[in-house]
Formats: sequence, C-alpha cells, structure tokens
Amino acid sequence: MKNQIFFILLFISSLVFSQIPAYYNDVNLNLTGIQLKNELASKIISTHIRYLSYSNVWNASKITDLDPSDYTNTNVLLIYGYNDNDGNYSTDRTRNKNANGGNTGTDWNREHTYAKSLGTPNLGTSGPGSDAHHLRPSDVYFNSIRGNKKFAAGNGNAGNSNGGWYPGDEWKGDIARMMMYMYLRYGNQCKPTGVGIGNSSNTPDDMIDIFLQWNAEDPVSQVEINRNTYHANSTNTYAQGNRNPFIDNPAFATQIWGGPQAEDLFENGNNTDTQAPSTPTNLTTSNITETSILLSWNASTDNVGVTDYDIYVNNIYFNSTATTSFNVTNLTQNTNYSFYVKANDASENTSNASTIVTATTLPNSNGGGNGSDLFISEYIEGSSYNKAIEIVNITGNTVNLSEYKIKKQPNGAGSWSSGYNLSGQLANGNVLVIANSNASTVVTTKADIITTASEMSFNGNDPVGLFKNEILIDIVGNFNGGSTNFAKDKTLQRKTDIINPNNVYNVNEWTIEPQNTFDNLGVFNSSNNGGGNTGGTPTIIMRNSFETGWESWNDGGGDCYRSNTSRSFDGNYSIRIRDNSGIASAMTSSSFNISSFSDLQITFSFYSFSMENNEDFWLRYFDGSTWHTIKHFVSGTDFYNNEFTTVTVTINNLAYNFSTNSKLRFQCDASSNYDQIYIDNVVVKANNGGFQKTVKKILSNKKITNSFEKGFEVENIKVYPNPSNNYINVKTEFDLEDKLTNIEIKIVNMQGKLIKKVHFNNVAEEYFNKRINISDLNEGLYFINISNDRGYFYTTKLVVAPKT
Repeated sequence: MKNQIFFILLFISSLVFSQIPAYYNDVNLNLTGIQLKNELASKIISTHIRYLSYSNVWNASKITDLDPSDYTNTNVLLIYGYNDNDGNYSTDRTRNKNANGGNTGTDWNREHTYAKSLGTPNLGTSGPGSDAHHLRPSDVYFNSIRGNKKFAAGNGNAGNSNGGWYPGDEWKGDIARMMMYMYLRYGNQCKPTGVGIGNSSNTPDDMIDIFLQWNAEDPVSQVEINRNTYHANSTNTYAQGNRNPFIDNPAFATQIWGGPQAEDLFENGNNTDTQAPSTPTNLTTSNITETSILLSWNASTDNVGVTDYDIYVNNIYFNSTATTSFNVTNLTQNTNYSFYVKANDASENTSNASTIVTATTLPNSNGGGNGSDLFISEYIEGSSYNKAIEIVNITGNTVNLSEYKIKKQPNGAGSWSSGYNLSGQLANGNVLVIANSNASTVVTTKADIITTASEMSFNGNDPVGLFKNEILIDIVGNFNGGSTNFAKDKTLQRKTDIINPNNVYNVNEWTIEPQNTFDNLGVFNSSNNGGGNTGGTPTIIMRNSFETGWESWNDGGGDCYRSNTSRSFDGNYSIRIRDNSGIASAMTSSSFNISSFSDLQITFSFYSFSMENNEDFWLRYFDGSTWHTIKHFVSGTDFYNNEFTTVTVTINNLAYNFSTNSKLRFQCDASSNYDQIYIDNVVVKANNGGFQKTVKKILSNKKITNSFEKGFEVENIKVYPNPSNNYINVKTEFDLEDKLTNIEIKIVNMQGKLIKKVHFNNVAEEYFNKRINISDLNEGLYFINISNDRGYFYTTKLVVAPKT
C-alpha cells in the first residue's frame, strides 16, 4: 500500500510539474543564451523577498529536505550520503530531522554546497551564505571531509576525486542545478569556475561543462521539487519567495549555455485550465497612517476559482493574500507609493494587473524630529580603501535597521548589487557609520561597522543606494550614470537643511569636500529641529566630569559610588551605578530652575561592564512633583559591554513640565552588584526655540560579526551548569566550515586575577562542547572569558557553588 501511495504521489507531482508555473508568466521563455540568463536572474532576484538568517536555515531544512519516501516525516536526506545500513555513520543517506548540530556521528549540519570561502568575496553566513537554495543537510564528518574542495568529475558514491570532490551519482544533478542558481542569483561572486573543476571555453560566460553534463545526466528529484515548491510560497514561514529555475526546467541550462540536452519539463506542458481570472477592480486605499496603507478591491471571477491575489508596491511584488483586502505595512513616513493587484487561480493562471492607485503616508507626528526616514548623510571616497558611508536618523523614533540595506551599481551600469544588510536599531539623533575594513584607522575608529562587503568598495562612479524593504529611498550618484565620476576622490556631506531621503541624486543637497576629509564623520549637524526652528544660544545648567568630587550630583546609597578606574570616559573619575536597589542604585542631580526654557538637552558618556542582554539603566526627570523615566538604555540594543558610548537626549516643555525644582537621575535596573554602569562627562543645557540638532555616533569597539575574520560567526553560546561546584560545559556553535581555530578559556576572579586557563588548539568541530573541571575553585563569583584567534571574545559570570 505504501508503495502504491508513493507512486500516486509521484504521478500527481509529475502532472503538476509538467505545467509551466505562473511564476514565469512575465519571463520570455523563448529567449536563449545570455538574454535568457539575465531574464531568469532578474526574476529570482526580484522575488527573493525574505532573507533567512543562518539560524533560520535549520528550520527551513527540517521542512524542505524531508525524505519523500518516509511517510512519518521523521528524517531528512543528507547530501553526499548513500547508505544507512553499512554501519558507517558518515555515509548515511538520512538522519532524524531534529538531530541538527555539530556532533560527529550523531548530527547533521548545514552544508554550503557553494563553499563560502570559494566565493569572491567570501559568502559569509548572511545573504548568499544563508541562501537556502544551496544549503543542504549533510553528515557532520562528510561535510568536513568535503571542506572547500571544488567539485570534480567522478562516478559512484561521493568522495575525493580528480583533485576535487565528487558529490555522488545521486546528488550530482542537485549540485549542478544549485551552482547554476547561485551563479544567476549572485553573479560573479558565485562563478561556476570558482566552485568546479571544468572547462568554460564552450560557454558564453563562466559556466563549465561538468555542471551542464551533470544536469543532463541526473534528472530532477522529488526532494528538489519539494524544496522549490516550499520556497516559492512566501506565506511559508521560512520561505524565500524565489525558485530555482533549473529545478523547474533543467533545459533552461541548455538554452543558455548549450552542451548536452537536458530534460525539457516545459516542452510538453499540458494545462487543462488556461483561462486567467478576471482583472481585480475598484482598488482603493484607506486607513492611511505614517507607515501603513490599507488596500481593498472587488473580487475577481474565474472559471475554476480564484486562489489568491498578489500585491505590488512601486511595481515590485510585496505579498499575497486570499482575501480582497491587505494592509501594506513597514512603509516610510510622508512618502508616495503606487499599488496594483493581480489575481491567481489554482492552475497558476494570473490576471492582468488592476488599475494603479497611489497614496501618500502621513508625515511624522512625533515631536522629536521631522525626517520621514533614514538617509545617507556622508559619503567618503578617499585614497586607497578609505571608503565610508554615514546614515542618520532624525525621524523622532528609534528605527529597526533590519529593514534596510546598502547597494551599489558598479560603474554606473547594470543591476544593483545584492546588497549589504543592516541590523540592530538606530536611535533617533544617532548616526551609523559603515567603513571598509581596510580603511585607515582615522576612518575605522569612527565606524560602528567595519566590513569587507563589496558595497563598501565603491569608486567615484559607483552610485550607492539606501534601500528599505528592497525599495530605493536614498541615493548618492546617478543610477545608470555610466562611468562618469561624480565623486572620485571626494567627501560628500549632506547639507544641514536636508531632513528627508531622496531617491533621485541632487548635487545641490551636498557639500563637496577634498579627498580624505574625515572631520565630520560620525557627526551630523541639522539646522532643522522638528518645527523648523534654528534654536538660540543654550544655557549650561551643569557640566560635570567628577574629577573634583560629586559636583552637581548626589550619592544615592550603597550601590552608587564615585570610582577611580579606567572605565571613566575622561580623566580618572566617574560615577558607578549597579544592581536594582532603587535610589541606592542611582545618582541624582541637585535641583535646577528651567521654568523659563522650552528644551532641555542631556549629553553624557558611559561604560558598561557585565550587563546581561536586556538589562538596562534609566535616565529620569523630576518635574517638581513626579519622576518620569525619559529614556531606557538596554544592553544588547542601545549599548554593549566593555565599550564607551556617548549619547544625547533632548526633552521639551510640551512633553514635560519644566519647573523651578527640576532634577535628573541616572538609575541602574540590573540584577546584581556585578552589573555596572560608569557615568561620566555629563553636560546639561537649556534653551528656547529648540536646539540645533547635533547627532553623535556611538564611540565604541563593538564586537560585530563583520569585524571578525571573514567567514566566521558564533551562535548559541552556553556555559552550564551555572552555578556549579564540580564542572562546567562550554558549548557554542562556531561556523568554521573549512578553517581551524584555536580557542582559549580563562576564568578570572572579581579582582581580575587569572585563576584558570585552558587551551584548545586546531578546533575543527562546528559545534564546540568541552567540559572544564572547576572543583579546585573556591566558592564565589568569577568571570569566564572565551576567545579565539580569529577575533571573537565573549565574557559571562560564573558562580561556583558551595562544596557539598
């Protein structure tokens, strides 16, 4: 019965697969050669609407790579595997889907079929490095044996062959079609000549003969179809939204590059239903807010039935819905958008587009700023690798950077690059500086992010764009401007009266400075302050560095202390606050009179030590009768341990009562005495008519993934059991793939004295899990520091429990 069911499923699948998916309705399938290649590349790029994190790939693989012959949905297929019954775990063809990890012999991990280090540049573990179309489950040991070897000719089962790696007879077609996808999706970063041993002389580009041969010899498998079907449906939680065209029709490869004729799954397509639904009508907009617009329309009709509707924003696919309304979110304030809708039926026929409607989101209503969105405030094209981009936030709100990316158009021609993804949050009044990793120290010391991403290797004829949800919102340089140098050997600084992004380059918005001008990098001075006031001369209420004492501030109690340490931002002294014991964890200013002013500005620097993620401290304001928390500073979001940060907070009398008896308070809200914040250089100013908005960058040595050695990432670090009096396990996931690393673990006491040090050399496991004996440590609190020779450092508290 099971075999009969499996045959029926395959038969149904083959019928569905013989139909040309509606995905290709806007692709001219009659093209050949490079024209077809470019058309398909454009399609898979524009429909790649969800960029999975490297961790999310685990979850996707547990769905897409299930063994089609396993009706319990328990096991995933392991690429390169071929035998579950020979007693050799490394050659297993299947494994339990939940056995993902890095333990040799029991687990499977994520194999980059296009090895990260073979990319130009390295693929990393985001963007191409986390594209699920080429990440496949693989036995941990078999994955390490393949390493970064190029694919080479062979026969039989997988293994070393002809100076490279043969994937096995069962998997060679899968590999070929994945390499073809990566070439179309990421261009020259993923050339076939970079990942395979073969000859490209008979193709019009860098495609090699071995992949064309494997594609023709090994037909598409059911698991490939399952993977493609899942990722094409953007409503699936871990779906990317795009397809691999060479799985849908292997003959595309022959049309583009020649070589042996591959199976043409479209040639005999036989859609029984070829009638498209009627065009959606009466598309309207309503419920318009600063960041969302509700769309509604009349239902389409169809001879069989409408299944769903595709929504397009500014001519780009946005999402799908089965209903006749959709709320478009994550839009930019005070921005005009165009919309249209198409209807689909069960046979993947698609209607004509509805009438286009336009609408403009509301302007920002928050009094803290009036910019509609982030924009590029400085562009540095200096000598050698002195390249940097500064992005400013004067919207009045904290902005989630995960919606944004930087792209460039090389030499002012062709398509935008795939883009450099931003992450984290950018608070109102702050700037983000991104620098080329090889820039001089005068640039990198001012940078928040240091990266080797190709987008930060621009020249004076490369337009650079800021994209939000794949929509261009701001640009430096003329798109399709050709090789004309608009900014060669120049620093461009946005003029101070600019408050909004512009997706058309306007040279009049920029001040042009000489080559290697870095003075204002990390600072943006805006002459516009929300209501358009330029501000007057501020009055200094207090200016304290704590070098001579508490000065204008008062000691709150036992968890507050004037400290003489290197954690003081300027000079020797700062105020340390810790724990969460209320006023005892706080420093409070003397009272001051600001009843005649409209705005108050507080600037200060601080250093964080041992604050756990999401622990915070507060800046509070007393209006003469009530304390108000005007700003939370959250660890892991607003600041990071072991770095100095400088921030500015502004409030006005529209939001708070300005009294004759006003006060300020810094108060810690952490979990223990070992969670500490050091406050220094507090400057408080009052003014009428608004402050000139000076946006300051974070001054830090933040440890960002991009500042590690290229291709290295760390996830899911754990130290357990904690507390313990006998031993601890140190467990983390190092994304090594094809490089070894040396790991050092130190345990230090609260006075900073080294108590224990352990080395692990030439670590190759992706999952690092080691047991450390701590039975010789006395009861008490320690810090455990974990580092490696590739730039990673992590510290956390360790509690040694009483001996039993």
